[in-house]
Amino acid sequence: IKGIAFLLPKTATAADQAMLDEALFQLNTLKLGALGELSLRRVDDEADEMWSLRWRQRFAVKSKTWQSATPVVCDRFPKKNLPIEEILARSVERIGLPRPINIEMAQIGALKGSAPIRAYASLENKQLANRFRTHATLHFATPVRGPISIGAGRFLGLGLFVPERNIAERGA
Repeated sequence: IKGIAFLLPKTATAADQAMLDEALFQLNTLKLGALGELSLRRVDDEADEMWSLRWRQRFAVKSKTWQSATPVVCDRFPKKNLPIEEILARSVERIGLPRPINIEMAQIGALKGSAPIRAYASLENKQLANRFRTHATLHFATPVRGPISIGAGRFLGLGLFVPERNIAERGA
């Protein structure tokens, strides 16, 4: 595990943020059952040496193009009268963003080191079993601010998007 992020809803107050910060400040281990425990350290978002953990600089920026870092698990199964692009567009609108002007799909994400969709099978649970999955690139008419996380697996780390300026070509 490289990092853990907690996203509060847009309706969260400063008091909610303070309560979460205090609770997280006290968290120093993560119990993984039979796998043991993981030691945790708090990351200074601005100064940490690990670029991937610089949350505000990596995910909370504006961009016209966003690429999935983890596959999107669709909340509906595509049909003839409900194409995958429409399902993804509605998922984007559901989180309060404008409708993308174009959506591209792929089995492997564009990020360097991105794993194929089947590599995420270990994140399965009953609610996600047998749902359609895809990597996607979202194109907007104007820049939108992240973070962006969509789809049925968004609360499990799936459907997380990275802005275009952070997209690196896949290694050969």
